[in-house]
Amino acid sequence: MELELAYRPTGKQLAFHASTADEVLYGGAAGGGKSYAICWDALMRCLKYPQTHAYLFRRTYPELEMTLVRTMMRIAPKELGKYVSSAHELRLSNGSVIHFCHLSNEGEGLLKYQGAEIHWLYFDELTHFTKPMYDYLRTRLRAEKRLGITPCVRCASNPGGPGHGYFKRLFIDRRFEAGEEPENYSFVQALVTDNRALMRQQPEYLKQLETLPPKLREAWLYGSWDVYEGQFFEDFRDVPEHYEDRQWTHVIEPFAPDKGWTVCRSYDFGYGKPFSCAWWAVDYDGVLYRILELYGCTRTPN
Repeated sequence: MELELAYRPTGKQLAFHASTADEVLYGGAAGGGKSYAICWDALMRCLKYPQTHAYLFRRTYPELEMTLVRTMMRIAPKELGKYVSSAHELRLSNGSVIHFCHLSNEGEGLLKYQGAEIHWLYFDELTHFTKPMYDYLRTRLRAEKRLGITPCVRCASNPGGPGHGYFKRLFIDRRFEAGEEPENYSFVQALVTDNRALMRQQPEYLKQLETLPPKLREAWLYGSWDVYEGQFFEDFRDVPEHYEDRQWTHVIEPFAPDKGWTVCRSYDFGYGKPFSCAWWAVDYDGVLYRILELYGCTRTPN
Protein backbone atom coordinates (compact mmCIF):
# COMPACT_ATOMS: atom_id res chain seq x y z
CA MET A 1 0.00 0.00 0.00
CA GLU A 2 1.39 3.40 -0.99
CA LEU A 3 0.69 6.46 1.11
CA GLU A 4 0.92 10.03 -0.11
CA LEU A 5 2.71 12.12 2.48
CA ALA A 6 0.99 15.42 3.18
CA TYR A 7 4.08 17.61 2.92
CA ARG A 8 4.17 20.82 0.92
CA PRO A 9 7.63 22.26 1.64
CA THR A 10 8.57 25.88 1.12
CA GLY A 11 11.31 26.75 -1.34
CA LYS A 12 13.80 27.07 1.51
CA GLN A 13 12.79 23.72 2.97
CA LEU A 14 13.25 22.13 -0.45
CA ALA A 15 16.77 23.58 -0.62
CA PHE A 16 17.48 22.14 2.82
CA HIS A 17 16.31 18.66 1.81
CA ALA A 18 18.12 18.76 -1.54
CA SER A 19 21.53 19.84 -0.25
CA THR A 20 24.30 17.30 -0.80
CA ALA A 21 26.69 18.84 1.74
CA ASP A 22 27.76 16.65 4.64
CA GLU A 23 26.52 19.18 7.21
CA VAL A 24 23.66 21.62 6.62
CA LEU A 25 22.26 24.33 8.90
CA TYR A 26 18.72 25.53 8.23
CA GLY A 27 16.94 28.59 9.63
CA GLY A 28 18.51 31.56 11.31
CA ALA A 29 15.26 33.25 12.37
CA ALA A 30 12.12 32.44 14.36
CA GLY A 31 9.11 30.89 12.63
CA GLY A 32 10.90 29.54 9.55
CA GLY A 33 9.54 26.01 9.95
CA LYS A 34 12.79 24.57 11.31
CA SER A 35 11.51 21.72 13.50
CA TYR A 36 8.97 20.82 10.84
CA ALA A 37 11.71 20.54 8.20
CA ILE A 38 13.91 18.43 10.45
CA CYS A 39 11.13 15.94 11.19
CA TRP A 40 10.16 15.59 7.53
CA ASP A 41 13.79 15.18 6.48
CA ALA A 42 14.34 12.39 9.01
CA LEU A 43 11.08 10.66 8.11
CA MET A 44 11.74 10.78 4.36
CA ARG A 45 15.31 9.48 4.68
CA CYS A 46 14.26 6.62 6.94
CA LEU A 47 11.44 5.66 4.57
CA LYS A 48 13.67 5.83 1.51
CA TYR A 49 16.47 3.80 3.09
CA PRO A 50 15.20 0.76 5.09
CA GLN A 51 16.95 -0.30 8.30
CA THR A 52 18.57 3.08 8.86
CA HIS A 53 18.64 5.05 12.10
CA ALA A 54 17.99 8.76 12.54
CA TYR A 55 18.88 10.49 15.81
CA LEU A 56 17.06 13.76 16.56
CA PHE A 57 18.55 15.86 19.37
CA ARG A 58 17.31 18.69 21.57
CA ARG A 59 19.17 19.92 24.63
CA THR A 60 16.50 18.85 27.18
CA TYR A 61 13.77 16.21 27.15
CA PRO A 62 10.87 18.67 27.79
CA GLU A 63 12.01 20.66 24.71
CA LEU A 64 12.30 17.44 22.73
CA GLU A 65 8.82 16.27 23.67
CA MET A 66 7.17 19.64 23.01
CA THR A 67 8.75 20.09 19.57
CA LEU A 68 10.22 17.15 17.68
CA VAL A 69 8.18 14.31 19.22
CA ARG A 70 4.93 16.25 18.95
CA THR A 71 5.66 17.31 15.35
CA MET A 72 6.65 13.81 14.25
CA MET A 73 3.53 12.27 15.77
CA ARG A 74 1.46 14.77 13.80
CA ILE A 75 3.08 14.20 10.40
CA ALA A 76 3.91 10.47 10.38
CA PRO A 77 0.98 8.29 9.21
CA LYS A 78 0.18 5.57 11.77
CA GLU A 79 0.30 2.96 9.01
CA LEU A 80 4.05 3.53 8.64
CA GLY A 81 5.10 2.42 12.10
CA LYS A 82 4.66 2.61 15.86
CA TYR A 83 5.92 5.09 18.45
CA VAL A 84 7.37 3.37 21.53
CA SER A 85 7.21 5.98 24.27
CA SER A 86 9.35 4.02 26.76
CA ALA A 87 12.26 4.05 24.30
CA HIS A 88 11.43 7.43 22.69
CA GLU A 89 11.55 5.79 19.25
CA LEU A 90 9.40 5.74 16.15
CA ARG A 91 9.88 2.26 14.72
CA LEU A 92 8.95 2.15 11.05
CA SER A 93 7.62 -0.93 9.29
CA ASN A 94 10.64 -1.05 6.92
CA GLY A 95 13.05 -1.56 9.83
CA SER A 96 14.20 2.05 10.14
CA VAL A 97 14.08 3.77 13.53
CA ILE A 98 13.83 7.45 14.45
CA HIS A 99 15.36 8.05 17.89
CA PHE A 100 14.37 11.12 19.92
CA CYS A 101 17.30 12.12 22.11
CA HIS A 102 18.30 14.84 24.55
CA LEU A 103 21.77 15.83 25.71
CA SER A 104 21.98 18.09 28.73
CA ASN A 105 25.71 17.89 29.49
CA GLU A 106 29.10 16.96 28.07
CA GLY A 107 29.88 14.29 30.67
CA GLU A 108 27.63 11.33 31.30
CA GLY A 109 25.22 12.52 28.63
CA LEU A 110 27.67 11.80 25.83
CA LEU A 111 28.49 8.34 27.16
CA LYS A 112 24.90 7.23 26.43
CA TYR A 113 25.70 7.38 22.72
CA GLN A 114 29.18 5.85 22.81
CA GLY A 115 28.09 2.70 20.99
CA ALA A 116 25.51 4.29 18.70
CA GLU A 117 25.66 3.86 14.93
CA ILE A 118 24.08 7.04 13.63
CA HIS A 119 23.14 7.26 9.96
CA TRP A 120 21.21 10.53 9.99
CA LEU A 121 22.14 13.01 12.74
CA TYR A 122 19.83 15.96 13.51
CA PHE A 123 20.16 18.91 15.90
CA ASP A 124 17.23 21.20 16.57
CA GLU A 125 18.34 24.59 17.99
CA LEU A 126 21.95 23.73 17.19
CA THR A 127 23.44 26.73 19.00
CA HIS A 128 22.11 25.38 22.31
CA PHE A 129 24.75 22.65 22.00
CA THR A 130 28.47 23.08 22.58
CA LYS A 131 31.31 22.27 20.22
CA PRO A 132 32.39 19.16 22.23
CA MET A 133 28.83 17.80 22.07
CA TYR A 134 28.63 18.36 18.32
CA ASP A 135 32.09 16.98 17.60
CA TYR A 136 31.52 13.86 19.67
CA LEU A 137 28.18 12.94 18.13
CA ARG A 138 29.61 13.42 14.64
CA THR A 139 32.10 10.63 15.45
CA ARG A 140 29.09 8.28 15.80
CA LEU A 141 28.25 8.75 12.09
CA ARG A 142 28.93 5.45 10.36
CA ALA A 143 27.16 2.90 8.17
CA GLU A 144 27.69 -0.58 6.84
CA LYS A 145 28.28 -0.81 3.08
CA ARG A 146 25.18 -2.97 2.59
CA LEU A 147 22.97 0.04 3.40
CA GLY A 148 24.33 2.00 0.42
CA ILE A 149 24.13 5.36 2.21
CA THR A 150 26.39 8.27 3.13
CA PRO A 151 25.63 9.45 6.70
CA CYS A 152 25.08 13.18 7.14
CA VAL A 153 24.27 15.93 9.64
CA ARG A 154 21.24 18.20 9.36
CA CYS A 155 20.63 21.04 11.80
CA ALA A 156 18.28 23.93 12.48
CA SER A 157 18.76 26.93 14.75
CA ASN A 158 18.14 30.54 15.64
CA PRO A 159 21.15 32.72 16.46
CA GLY A 160 22.32 32.79 20.09
CA GLY A 161 23.22 30.17 22.67
CA PRO A 162 26.42 28.52 23.98
CA GLY A 163 27.51 27.34 20.54
CA HIS A 164 26.73 30.57 18.66
CA GLY A 165 30.33 31.61 17.99
CA TYR A 166 31.50 28.22 16.77
CA PHE A 167 28.58 27.51 14.45
CA LYS A 168 28.55 31.07 13.13
CA ARG A 169 32.19 30.66 12.12
CA LEU A 170 31.44 27.41 10.28
CA PHE A 171 28.11 28.02 8.58
CA ILE A 172 27.69 31.81 8.39
CA ASP A 173 31.16 33.37 8.21
CA ARG A 174 32.63 30.27 6.54
CA ARG A 175 36.00 30.81 8.17
CA PHE A 176 37.48 27.33 8.06
CA GLU A 177 40.38 25.89 9.98
CA ALA A 178 42.67 22.95 9.26
CA GLY A 179 40.70 19.80 8.48
CA GLU A 180 37.48 21.68 7.64
CA GLU A 181 36.55 21.53 3.95
CA PRO A 182 34.25 24.34 2.67
CA GLU A 183 32.19 22.00 0.47
CA ASN A 184 31.15 20.01 3.56
CA TYR A 185 29.16 22.90 5.08
CA SER A 186 26.04 24.63 3.81
CA PHE A 187 23.61 27.18 5.28
CA VAL A 188 20.01 27.71 4.12
CA GLN A 189 18.54 30.97 5.40
CA ALA A 190 14.84 30.80 6.30
CA LEU A 191 12.67 33.64 7.62
CA VAL A 192 9.18 33.70 9.08
CA THR A 193 7.93 35.21 5.82
CA ASP A 194 9.01 32.00 4.03
CA ASN A 195 6.57 30.02 6.16
CA ARG A 196 3.33 30.58 4.27
CA ALA A 197 1.34 28.19 6.47
CA LEU A 198 2.28 30.08 9.63
CA MET A 199 1.50 33.41 8.00
CA ARG A 200 -1.99 32.16 7.16
CA GLN A 201 -2.66 30.58 10.55
CA GLN A 202 -1.02 33.21 12.77
CA PRO A 203 -0.70 36.52 10.91
CA GLU A 204 -0.17 38.28 14.25
CA TYR A 205 3.10 36.36 14.80
CA LEU A 206 4.96 38.67 12.42
CA LYS A 207 3.73 41.71 14.35
CA GLN A 208 4.91 40.13 17.59
CA LEU A 209 8.42 39.76 16.18
CA GLU A 210 8.37 43.34 14.92
CA THR A 211 7.72 44.67 18.44
CA LEU A 212 10.79 42.97 19.99
CA PRO A 213 13.77 45.06 21.23
CA PRO A 214 16.03 46.07 18.30
CA LYS A 215 18.76 43.47 18.65
CA LEU A 216 16.41 40.62 19.44
CA ARG A 217 14.28 41.69 16.47
CA GLU A 218 17.34 41.61 14.21
CA ALA A 219 18.07 38.04 15.32
CA TRP A 220 14.60 36.49 15.39
CA LEU A 221 12.88 38.40 12.59
CA TYR A 222 15.73 39.01 10.15
CA GLY A 223 18.01 36.13 11.16
CA SER A 224 21.03 38.30 11.93
CA TRP A 225 23.92 36.43 13.55
CA ASP A 226 25.93 39.60 14.24
CA VAL A 227 23.87 41.04 17.11
CA TYR A 228 25.45 38.53 19.48
CA GLU A 229 28.97 39.68 18.70
CA GLY A 230 28.90 42.36 21.38
CA GLN A 231 26.37 43.59 23.91
CA PHE A 232 23.06 41.83 23.42
CA PHE A 233 20.86 43.26 26.15
CA GLU A 234 19.55 46.70 25.24
CA ASP A 235 19.03 47.88 28.81
CA PHE A 236 22.62 47.63 30.13
CA ARG A 237 23.66 50.99 31.61
CA ASP A 238 27.01 52.31 32.80
CA VAL A 239 26.34 55.69 34.49
CA PRO A 240 29.33 56.91 36.60
CA GLU A 241 27.32 59.63 38.41
CA HIS A 242 25.15 56.90 39.93
CA TYR A 243 27.91 54.46 40.94
CA GLU A 244 27.48 55.48 44.57
CA ASP A 245 23.68 55.59 44.90
CA ARG A 246 23.23 52.56 42.57
CA GLN A 247 20.33 54.15 40.71
CA TRP A 248 19.81 53.61 36.94
CA THR A 249 23.19 51.91 36.44
CA HIS A 250 24.51 48.36 36.30
CA VAL A 251 28.05 49.43 37.28
CA ILE A 252 28.53 50.53 40.90
CA GLU A 253 31.25 51.50 43.39
CA PRO A 254 33.50 48.64 44.58
CA PHE A 255 32.42 47.05 47.85
CA ALA A 256 33.13 43.99 50.03
CA PRO A 257 30.40 41.31 49.80
CA ASP A 258 28.98 40.03 53.08
CA LYS A 259 30.65 36.82 54.26
CA GLY A 260 27.29 35.05 54.25
CA TRP A 261 26.67 35.65 50.54
CA THR A 262 27.02 32.84 48.03
CA VAL A 263 29.87 33.20 45.52
CA CYS A 264 29.62 31.30 42.24
CA ARG A 265 31.46 31.22 38.95
CA SER A 266 30.47 31.16 35.27
CA TYR A 267 32.56 30.41 32.21
CA ASP A 268 32.21 31.32 28.54
CA PHE A 269 34.47 29.07 26.45
CA GLY A 270 34.73 31.71 23.72
CA TYR A 271 35.12 29.51 20.65
CA GLY A 272 34.78 32.56 18.39
CA LYS A 273 36.27 35.10 20.80
CA PRO A 274 38.55 34.99 23.90
CA PHE A 275 37.22 33.09 26.90
CA SER A 276 35.74 34.86 29.91
CA CYS A 277 35.50 33.56 33.48
CA ALA A 278 33.36 35.54 35.94
CA TRP A 279 32.82 35.37 39.70
CA TRP A 280 29.45 36.43 41.12
CA ALA A 281 28.31 37.31 44.65
CA VAL A 282 24.63 36.59 45.40
CA ASP A 283 23.06 38.64 48.20
CA TYR A 284 20.26 37.49 50.50
CA ASP A 285 17.62 38.82 48.05
CA GLY A 286 19.05 36.88 45.12
CA VAL A 287 20.70 39.90 43.46
CA LEU A 288 23.88 39.02 41.55
CA TYR A 289 26.99 41.20 41.60
CA ARG A 290 29.83 40.48 39.19
CA ILE A 291 32.85 40.91 41.44
CA LEU A 292 35.76 39.51 39.42
CA GLU A 293 36.61 38.59 35.84
CA LEU A 294 39.36 36.69 34.07
CA TYR A 295 39.34 37.59 30.37
CA GLY A 296 41.28 35.45 27.91
CA CYS A 297 42.41 38.18 25.55
CA THR A 298 46.17 38.73 25.50
CA ARG A 299 46.21 41.63 23.04
CA THR A 300 43.65 44.27 22.12
CA PRO A 301 40.17 43.44 23.56
CA ASN A 302 37.44 42.95 20.93
